[in-house]
Amino acid sequence: SQPSALVTAQNPTPLVEADRWALWAAHRDEGGAMLELRPSCECCDRDLWAESADARICSFECTFCAECTDGKLLGRCPNCGGELVPRPRRPASKLAQFPASTQRVFKPASCGGG
Repeated sequence: SQPSALVTAQNPTPLVEADRWALWAAHRDEGGAMLELRPSCECCDRDLWAESADARICSFECTFCAECTDGKLLGRCPNCGGELVPRPRRPASKLAQFPASTQRVFKPASCGGG
């Protein structure tokens, strides 16, 4: 399969997954840390765009939608037992340089399904 790619205003050539990790490493090495902003709910696979107010995360960045969090998960991560809180949204001006992850994690069995 082809690697996922993103074209940005600052980078008119495709940004592949390896490039995204290189950007993350450079940001981390400068003393910063950034969330992956995973694109979907681990329970129901609902899309959760980087700007979504419905995304919830635990301290390990397991990602869930508000409906699953408030419903079957009762506010707790099924993977670590930690609290699920609203995920911060990255400003659009930073998404071009530090894009959200494109890697989907779908584990309905850990959420009491499938």
